[in-house]
This record gives sequence, C-alpha cells and structure tokens, in this order.
Amino acid sequence: MTTRKKIIITVTTVIIIGIGYKIFFAGKKDLITYETEVATMGSVEQTVSVTADLESKQEVMLNFETVGRIKSINTYVGKKIAVGETIATIDDIAFEQDLRRADAALAQALANSGASNDLIREAEQKKENAKDILEETEDLEDQRVDAAERAYEDAKSNYEDAQEYYAQVLSDNGAGDSLTKSAKLTLNSANIAKHSAEEGVESAKKARDLSIVSAESSVKSAKEGIETAESNYTKRSKDAAVESARATRQTALANLQKATLVSPINGTVAQMNYKKGEVLGTSMNSVFGKILSSDFTLEADIPESDIVKVKLEQNATVTFDAFEESEKFEAKVIEIEPAATVIQDVVYYKVKLRLSDVDIRLREGMSGDVDIHTAEKGNVLVIPRRALRTEDDKQYVDILIGDNEVKTVEVEAGLRGDDGEIEIVSGISSGDKVIVFVNDPTKK
Repeated sequence: MTTRKKIIITVTTVIIIGIGYKIFFAGKKDLITYETEVATMGSVEQTVSVTADLESKQEVMLNFETVGRIKSINTYVGKKIAVGETIATIDDIAFEQDLRRADAALAQALANSGASNDLIREAEQKKENAKDILEETEDLEDQRVDAAERAYEDAKSNYEDAQEYYAQVLSDNGAGDSLTKSAKLTLNSANIAKHSAEEGVESAKKARDLSIVSAESSVKSAKEGIETAESNYTKRSKDAAVESARATRQTALANLQKATLVSPINGTVAQMNYKKGEVLGTSMNSVFGKILSSDFTLEADIPESDIVKVKLEQNATVTFDAFEESEKFEAKVIEIEPAATVIQDVVYYKVKLRLSDVDIRLREGMSGDVDIHTAEKGNVLVIPRRALRTEDDKQYVDILIGDNEVKTVEVEAGLRGDDGEIEIVSGISSGDKVIVFVNDPTKK
C-alpha cells in the first residue's frame, strides 16, 4: 500500500470517528435531566438539639416539731405550694391554754413590779391588724393580677384568631376586597386590645408590688412599735419574776406556732403520710410529707459550633427517656457558662435550663433530649439547602428555565433551618425552579 493511500485511510478514519462522537454525545446531551424544587414562601426554624441531665434538686422532708392529733390538712399531693403556705395543723387547744396562762402570769408579774403591759398589748394588736391587712392586700392584688392575665390571654387568643382569619381572607380575596379590609380593621383592633391587656398586666403587677410594700411597711412599723414598748417595758421590770414570766410566755407562744406546719420552699407536694384525725408519732423517722423544689434545672454541654446561637431566656422543649416521646416539657435557658470545657478534644460550653413546671415523677439524674429554639422566621422565601453552593465566598443557585435552559444566579442566604431548608433573602423569586440534582450521562 502506498503512503498516499495510508494517509487517505487515516484521515477518513479520524473523520468518521469524529462524526460518530458528535452524533453519540449530541444524543446524550438531550438525555440530561434535572431534579428541581420550587422556591416557596414558608417558615424556617432553627434549633440546637442536645442531651441534658437533671441536676440535683432540693427535697424537703416535712415534720411537725411537736406531737398531737392532726386537726387540718390544707394541701394534697401534686399541688404547687409557696414558701410560708400552711400545710397542716395539729390540735392546739392545750398550747393556747398554756399561752393564756403564761399571759396571765406575766401580767401578774408586771403588776407586782409596778409596770403595765397595756402598751405592749396595744402594739401587738396593731401588728396583728397590720398582718391581716397585708394578707388581705396580697390576696386582693393577686386576684387583680390574675384577672389582668386572663384578660390578656383572651385578647391574645382573639388576636391570633384575627390573624388567621385575615390571612385566609387575604389569600382568598386579595388585598383590595372589602371583606379583606374589614378583616384588617378587626386584626388592628385585636392587636390594640392585646397590647392594652398586656399593659394592664404590667400595671396590675406594679400596683400589687406597691400595695404589698406599703402593707409590709405597716407590719414592720408595728413590729418596731412592739420592740419599743417592750424595751420601755423591760426597763421598768427588771426583776427575776417578770423575766421568768416573759420567758415562759415566749416558750408557750413558740409551742403554739409549732402546731402549724408551713412550707419552707416553693415547690410541689410530693408525699403526704397522714390524714386528718391521725396522731403523729414521736419517732424521728415519722415523716409527715415531702416537697420537691420548683427550681428544676437541666445541664447540657453545647459544642462551640452551636453556642453562638444560644442566648439567655430562649425557650426549649424537653423530652425525657423515662417518659413517652409525646410527653414534652417546657424549659428556658437561664445560664451560659463563659468558660469552655474540653471533652475528647472537642470544646463545649455548659448551659443550664430551668423547667417551667414541676412533675413529681422527675428524679435526679434523669436524661432528656433538649431542643433549644434559637431562631425562627415566617413568611420568607425557602429552598432546599442542597440547591445552594458556595464559590469564592459567594453563594449561587441554578434555576431551570423551560425544559433545559439553566441559569446560574447569585443569591443571599439567610437562616438555615433544621429540616434541610434555607432562607433566601435575595436573588430569586417565589415560583423559581431551583436545581437540586443533575443527571448527566456524559459524565458517567
């Protein structure tokens, strides 16, 4: 074969291969397909999810300081109780008689010493009157605050209903429709009513605090009056008989006070071991009841990648391994430690949360899953995060125009959601088809 023929054959072969390649891959190009998602308006929520343990909580065992028959029980298991609130009483007739005898003995001793206790009794009566006024003031002001809070909850509920109704009417009829305008007016009125009710709550709380401070001041003044009267009284009655009678009266008064059992903390009644009419034993192991402190806290370790999202007062949802997953507890972030803790070469920061409600089933050391609600946005443009890519510190998405035209658009991204979505602040519009996956046979 001549050299010229070899050249012709070689050139012809290359041309045929080139034509075949072009035909083959041109057909392949037509087979490129795109998986897309439509950019829509929606909401984005961001949470930080961690595990946490219940810290040691305060348990108070309740006991009377004396013995006797149960006269009344003023609470029950599961009830929330405040510090100083009466839990139960025992029969105090004997103690009252002892106090009356002590009063009589003290009066006689004072008479014998030439002193009078009329001023002291008058001062004590003023103190009792002031205490009664304080209790009545607290009850009345608490009722007013409760009424204001109920009014606020009603106004808030009405506002939320008006919001929902307005959104529905706006969606169905558009902004210019008379029904929409009427719904907007209703929404504005409900919003004003809600703010007014909220201010009413604050005003009621401030008024309550001022009234209680005033009543407490009266009690303090009355107590000082007793101290003054007793001081003068003491100066006039220094003999041993008067001092002995006074000590006897103080003992009788203390014994009478021991007949009433009050709560030493704020918490929830977890146990009651006696009923009305039963007699308290003298054994040190005879426990009347138990209160769990309302100050439940959870401690969690937050990795450094998430700690910047967590702020004080953020709300959280908690589920405990010991309960059903559907049973959720509310909590709030109350403390963020500034110092880091290194665990297996990973930097963490300790965060404490306080449970909103006490549950008598909770136990020290229980572990739970905590979702801290760090951010939330509504009515924003949302796309899948996998549609977003970053190049040279800029963010882009590809949108599909028609069936096969692809356009790359620079965008500004916002809040990252928990469910794989992300907020888009600018660059594309609602309804755009963003490409999340490209099936390109030429690259296989």
